[in-house]
Amino acid sequence: MSSVFEIFVPDRIGDAILSVPALVCLKQLQQTYRPTLDKVRLYVPRSVHSVFTALNLFETRVLKPSDKLRSWLQPADHAVFLYSSHQYWGFYAKQTYGWKNPAKRLLHFTNHLPYLKLEHCERELPAALVRFLKENHGFSTASIRYFGLCLTLGYTLDQVLEVFEWDPEQVAVRKPKYPSVNIAGAYFVFCIEASYGSKRETQRRWDADDFVTLAQRVYQTLQIPVVFIGLDTHTPLPNTSYFYDLRGKLSMDEVFGLLQHAQGYAGNDSGPLHLANLAQTHTFGVYLSTTPENYGPIFPHRHFSLQNPSTSQEALESFTDWLNELGGGLALEKRLF
Repeated sequence: MSSVFEIFVPDRIGDAILSVPALVCLKQLQQTYRPTLDKVRLYVPRSVHSVFTALNLFETRVLKPSDKLRSWLQPADHAVFLYSSHQYWGFYAKQTYGWKNPAKRLLHFTNHLPYLKLEHCERELPAALVRFLKENHGFSTASIRYFGLCLTLGYTLDQVLEVFEWDPEQVAVRKPKYPSVNIAGAYFVFCIEASYGSKRETQRRWDADDFVTLAQRVYQTLQIPVVFIGLDTHTPLPNTSYFYDLRGKLSMDEVFGLLQHAQGYAGNDSGPLHLANLAQTHTFGVYLSTTPENYGPIFPHRHFSLQNPSTSQEALESFTDWLNELGGGLALEKRLF
């Protein structure tokens, strides 16, 4: 008997991207064991809708009021909420699954998923699964927890271990929207903010002047300009010929296109870092209130993490070493938008 599964991806960019490996696994499981039995529909944040659509995993939508109305008239068999958010209130399914967050009193799930709570992940998921994903693929805890989705939807641990393959080519987004600005030649991208949308933003945000120092080191080492992205247009940047300030000027699709063709990216642990990593660009991440073990990106082999640098000089030295190593493998080929 066929079933309809509606899966709600986390509504923050970074968390949404961290769920991609589990969604790839679910796709592989479905194709192997239930190729015609189940229908899966994803609801994703508007900011990354086009990127998730290009991944071509499942039917992909942005949640609208009409979807909530439809859910009451024609409810799906199952709705799995990978993130507890009040914006999901009013969506109905015959069976609902999610983490029963005490702070979200309006949300009532018929099935509690404790593995979605980061602190509970390793305790609630099979140890063999956690070990397999860490040792074979280097996934962070935040990414591993979403693999519980596959078990919740009825697949076995043995099936997951047998089927799951993680190939960067499987998640290559090949149709970026190019920025509507001209940047001749190779370039590097920085984002000096951590747009978390809450008080935690200041805890995750490294000093902007220190990022500027790193950006200057990019030009000194690689002789290529640096492009700054983000939403914060108030923090001043030095007026130099090798800094491009595109903050607040690009759509998310344009940002992704920019990241795909960048020689590298540097920033705080936030959404743009995970977006750059999804674009399979080499990334340098500064972790303050988080850790790479908990929130590292899905392609760890393309990522360098710096945890709580004690001094600006320490950070500069680590960044310079990474940059020199990176520069040796870069083609620094000409780009033209």
